[in-house]
Amino acid sequence: MTDQAQSLRNMLNGCKQPAGSTRIVTVTSGKGGVGKSNFTLNFALSLQALGHRTLIFDADIGFSNIDVLMGMTPKYNLYHLLKRQKTIWDIICKGQHDLQFISGGSGFGELFRLSEEDLDEFTGQINELNGYVDYIIFDTGAGLSKETLKFILAAQETIVVTTPEPTAITDAYAVIKMVHGMDADVRFRLVVNRVAEWSEGKRTADKISLV
Repeated sequence: MTDQAQSLRNMLNGCKQPAGSTRIVTVTSGKGGVGKSNFTLNFALSLQALGHRTLIFDADIGFSNIDVLMGMTPKYNLYHLLKRQKTIWDIICKGQHDLQFISGGSGFGELFRLSEEDLDEFTGQINELNGYVDYIIFDTGAGLSKETLKFILAAQETIVVTTPEPTAITDAYAVIKMVHGMDADVRFRLVVNRVAEWSEGKRTADKISLV
């Protein structure tokens, strides 16, 4: 799709994770309010508890909330990286249980109006994290924006979070269908959140799988 996405994807050669490499997982949703960021945080904490070095990259540009969920106010965030005021190492924060994260900050409408040179610099900074952690989890904004698409195409696999609500199911399917139409190699996982019981989650997953 783009050279930047391909460069990030090149960090992940094959399905298996070689020693010293970093696995990228993107978490997204069709609509807001399905608990995507809470899932991302708990997923990352679980990986961390299993001994995997994990970093959350809050890619919900302009509506960052991972820092809020962590109860922290980072001094530096993605804005300072994009403006080349700080390096990727300067904006990494450490929260509970030594979980590392990068705050998306706010006011990033300019991110994708950057030049190709700027985007190459941004990608290069992210690539420096290869081998630094075992997992980078991109927490994207809801819906299929240009930003979200870039992170989905860059990831080794994408987790789509939905709920049994009909609109959430429809929007989750729409994201999967549109991305699949652009790149059939994207690997999707599905998380059905906020279910009353296991069978409700399975019915919801079956509906999406069927179509």
